[in-house]
Amino acid sequence: MDFSITEEQRQLVETARKFTRERIIPVAQKLDEHGTFPIDICKEGWELGLMNVEIPSEYGGLGPSPATTSPACRSSSAEARSRSGTTSAC
Repeated sequence: MDFSITEEQRQLVETARKFTRERIIPVAQKLDEHGTFPIDICKEGWELGLMNVEIPSEYGGLGPSPATTSPACRSSSAEARSRSGTTSAC
């Protein structure tokens, strides 16, 4: 069985990592301390195709399978934990 990821999955992982490094990690601690919700960051994530990607396309989502979205979610969560001490980026 081949467990390697596809090019589409690799691109999604790279987009999620970059977004996490540039937009989430720099403000994560401040957001946690103040208990604020980053609406602007969520909107950016939506525009990049990182939010609610598991929603079927017939309902307005991107529609990829969990096998496609899971690597990106795991990567961004791991990136956030290792750099900011937060528990999750997904």
